[in-house]
Amino acid sequence: AMFHLFTHAFFKAMLFLGAGSVIHAMHHEQDMNNYGALRKKIPWTFRAMMLGTLAITGVGIPFSYDMFGFPIG
Repeated sequence: AMFHLFTHAFFKAMLFLGAGSVIHAMHHEQDMNNYGALRKKIPWTFRAMMLGTLAITGVGIPFSYDMFGFPIG
């Protein structure tokens, strides 16, 4: 349970920091209709956000939720 708590906190913090990085890179624009081509503008942030999103949803990233998550049963 503690591992689940720590990984959740880590990946959620990574997503919040990534959201701040996107807002900063887009010159404080917060209208998501103007957020086109983020993969080309900020590729490292895009990769980190994708990793965080996949890890927090538990789709099979090693050392994330579903690998050592709560036991079923």
